[in-house]
Amino acid sequence: MPTVTIVGTTSWGTTLGIIMARQSVTVRLLARNDDEAQRLQAARENARFVPDAPFPDSLSVTADAKSAFEGADLVAFVVPSKSLRENARNVARYVNRGSIVFTATKGLELGSGKRMSQVLEEELGESLTHGVCALSGPNLAREIVAEMPSSTVIASSDTEAATKAQAIINSAVFRVYTNEDIVGV
Repeated sequence: MPTVTIVGTTSWGTTLGIIMARQSVTVRLLARNDDEAQRLQAARENARFVPDAPFPDSLSVTADAKSAFEGADLVAFVVPSKSLRENARNVARYVNRGSIVFTATKGLELGSGKRMSQVLEEELGESLTHGVCALSGPNLAREIVAEMPSSTVIASSDTEAATKAQAIINSAVFRVYTNEDIVGV
């Protein structure tokens, strides 16, 4: 069973975690601090962002970056664009070299105008053996967590990385397609 680390307990990060955990994928949500991690872990849901969507048994929440990244096959950064660089910098030393990394954060970095995938490449460069992927689509967290049929695209110039990520994220109600155009996605 694959292991996924998701940086960010946002509505989209939590939703991605829930849909993968429903497929028996081991998912670790990395929270900002111990209080948040303990609250979410005890409640077994993220009532603030994704109410009425209980966490599957294979989803856990921690604020300990070292343990969150241990053995992760797939790493997702799902934080606001204004804090992506800082989040990536804070956890870079824990990202496993063989992990496939993707961003599900939309937008451009304020000031530099860089895509989120470019920010991750800069901050995680030493940790990466695969190209960074970007997940994007007309996705609404509340519809996806409610298992309404939806689709998305995961793009990377590294087609092997995109295909591996697709295999982990894809489900019967959340179809993931691959593409090489990371700029256009």
